[in-house]
Amino acid sequence: MRLIIVILPPLLSAILPNSPILNALSPVFYLISFGFSLSIPKFLIQKHHNYSLSLKNIFSTTMQSTKRIILPSILLFIIATILLMVIFALVVIFLRPTPEQIAQFFRDFNYSNIRWHPFFLILVPVISFFVFTPILFSLEHKGLITSLLNSISTSFSHLPYLSIVIAIDFISYAGTSFFPIYEVWGSSAEYIISSYIGLVVISSTLLYYQKKIRNESFTPQTRA
Repeated sequence: MRLIIVILPPLLSAILPNSPILNALSPVFYLISFGFSLSIPKFLIQKHHNYSLSLKNIFSTTMQSTKRIILPSILLFIIATILLMVIFALVVIFLRPTPEQIAQFFRDFNYSNIRWHPFFLILVPVISFFVFTPILFSLEHKGLITSLLNSISTSFSHLPYLSIVIAIDFISYAGTSFFPIYEVWGSSAEYIISSYIGLVVISSTLLYYQKKIRNESFTPQTRA
């Protein structure tokens, strides 16, 4: 389901370029995809206990998760925007880059090697600190922001496991960076591989969380 949601925007973009309606709907698709990703641990537990994973059940759970993250996502977007502006201002004040250096920094985002831009390389280990977020959100029933913060603290407490996750994320990132992300087939292939590796990481993290952190297995009826 996530693959369909994620592939749909670039596919429609190729068919209907510069469509204002499509541009307006793209954030909705990505928000639903995020809601689905946060629901994966719940689906894994249900599957493990032989619960029915019908399309209706998956859609209903995904929509519930999506509703829970709408307002927090807006808040996080605002905070991230302000934070990036502050960081940019501090860099300009203390490093004093020339106008040409600033222009070159932003021009690099348009090149085919955008995936190897330092900004995105730094994001890989940073994002890995949120590996416990889906578990905390869907199984411990915490809010999105609380889940993100708790995931960071949990990751710092389990750095050996986090280092493995970071290594896997780097390998996945490097391996998929050679696909042409501006082509429909390239972005589709990238998401298929990334989604599969992500599923493996989430499954492994769920097992680790139950055995090393919670010391108790989740059930479909588990409530925090």
